[in-house]
Parts: sequence; C-alpha cells; structure tokens
Amino acid sequence: MILTAHVKPGAKHNEIKWLDEDTVTVSVTSAPEKGKANKAVIDLLSEDMGIRKSAFTIIRGATTRIKHIQIEK
Repeated sequence: MILTAHVKPGAKHNEIKWLDEDTVTVSVTSAPEKGKANKAVIDLLSEDMGIRKSAFTIIRGATTRIKHIQIEK
C-alpha cells in the first residue's frame, strides 16, 4: 500500500486528518531538520494505524512536504 502524506512541520500540535483511504494530512510539532519531522510522521501514522514503525518507508519526498509512504503488511 502506498500512502500520500501532506506534511505540515512545526505545527502547534500533532494531528492526523484523513482525506480519503490513501491520502492524509499530518501536522507535526517537530522541525523539518535532520529527519525529525519524517520520524514524527512515521510515529504518528504507526500509532494511528496500529502498524509497526518498521513497516513504513518514505519512498518519495524525504525532503519535501508531500511524501509517498510505502506500508508493508
């Protein structure tokens, strides 16, 4: 499964909003430096979906706000 995530780093609080089954908006408080925001996105998605963190891989957009994340089950 490939998920499209629109990431908003530096937000006031962590939040996930599902737009449809394959698209999500993720707001994280972490700064977009040294992969901190990417780690926070994976942590939030893992917790929300109930899937282990190691199943998530950012396959496109590691340095941009729009990311494609592959989820292995």
